[in-house]
Amino acid sequence: MRGRKWFWALVVAAGTLILFRIKGALAPFFIAMLLALFLKPIVDYLEEEKEVPRASAILLSYLALGLAVGLFFFFALPALMQELERAMAELPLKLESGEKLLARMLAKVRWQMPRSLQGALDQSLKRFEEAALAMLHRGMNLLVSFFMGLPSLILVPVITFYFLRDWRRLRASFLQILPYPWRRELLLLGGEVGGVLVGFVRGEALVCLAVGTMSALGLYLLKIPFALSLGILIGLLDFIPFLGPLAGGFPAVLLALIHSPLQAVYVILLLLLVNQVEGALISPRIMGHNVGLHPLLIIFSLLAGGELFGIWGLVVAVPLAAVLKVMGKFLWHWLLTFIA
Repeated sequence: MRGRKWFWALVVAAGTLILFRIKGALAPFFIAMLLALFLKPIVDYLEEEKEVPRASAILLSYLALGLAVGLFFFFALPALMQELERAMAELPLKLESGEKLLARMLAKVRWQMPRSLQGALDQSLKRFEEAALAMLHRGMNLLVSFFMGLPSLILVPVITFYFLRDWRRLRASFLQILPYPWRRELLLLGGEVGGVLVGFVRGEALVCLAVGTMSALGLYLLKIPFALSLGILIGLLDFIPFLGPLAGGFPAVLLALIHSPLQAVYVILLLLLVNQVEGALISPRIMGHNVGLHPLLIIFSLLAGGELFGIWGLVVAVPLAAVLKVMGKFLWHWLLTFIA
């Protein structure tokens, strides 16, 4: 009996090592699993209540999701792109006037300061410029890694289809290869893992809705054109931590520059405020409630995921941390039983 336990312990250790080695190929499967969990209630409803064949129900759910996204891009994107083209055309002049205004303000402030503080001001401005360039460089690296990983996302709808269609068959096949005494415990483990992943999907949807609503309302009060469309765009991209709000807010800043550099500053302050409210209040509370993680652990998982795996680490950090927490509790109890 103890020999079989050692055998399965080695199998688990080897499997974990293999998964770590191929971690780059796992991102599409993990994202497809989250999408499948999001669409599964709709597919189950169509199959069980409306008696639609499961494959057709999956395609109908794809159609509904694609239609919702397509309507947004069809109605909002053309007008938004026209405004962005206008903003890009006027951007150099706006930046030049803003730079001259800032230079005059700094020169006036510097002239009124004691000579001993002028050097400190120049040094602070130099450090700020270096920090801004470093942040921009890091953001560009994240953006490049994101677009380099986009081809693998083409597989996500295909993988999601097979997850949804063969859910019961995959579950039965997985159970058949496991030792019989372990099946009940692993079924309970799978239920807990599925629960935290469903909670993550629901929580992420609520966070994106809250961020999109706050952004749209703030942009409307600032009288930015296409405030509703921009708010929806910011909300949709918010599922990518750090980079998403930056990419979503960039068009709003450009449109604000058409009117004045001061209005662009107001938009930047608005986006920073929304980001701070989300990071400090909304996301930790909603995600912590839905996935069972403490807000500090959520923040740490985002930082660790970005440091270890780049942009995709940010995307999957929170659900992966929740899954690891559940599996860690299970393995700890199993290890205590194993030692005994």
